[in-house]
Amino acid sequence: MGWFVAGYLVVLAVIDARTGRIRNVLSVPLLGASVLLILAEPSAGAAAVAAAVPYLIGFFGRGCGGGDVKMAVGCGALLGNPLTALLAVAGAGALTAAACLATGRSAVPHGPALVLATVMLWLVPVGNY
Repeated sequence: MGWFVAGYLVVLAVIDARTGRIRNVLSVPLLGASVLLILAEPSAGAAAVAAAVPYLIGFFGRGCGGGDVKMAVGCGALLGNPLTALLAVAGAGALTAAACLATGRSAVPHGPALVLATVMLWLVPVGNY
């Protein structure tokens, strides 16, 4: 199931990079897959919450979109560990800031950075928990 979620996240990231939006029709199925990951590994629920909370704060402050929030849930559930999920969020912020600096733009789609940070941490685990 993890490979499916990782692949789906990559598809969403490509769509976000191209359009700047992640539509509900595409992001809601990710929530369903996240529930399955959480049922298989309960710590994935805490990781999903850890990843989503910063994005919820950003969403209510108009700093990100709802698609980013839903994508964060999937990223956290995939990682399965709250500390790793927070590391992915921090890494995604750094990657987005670097993309803004590199392009000279004040804003770029954030989904690709979140997915890149998540997949990197998923494929190359850091430390022992």
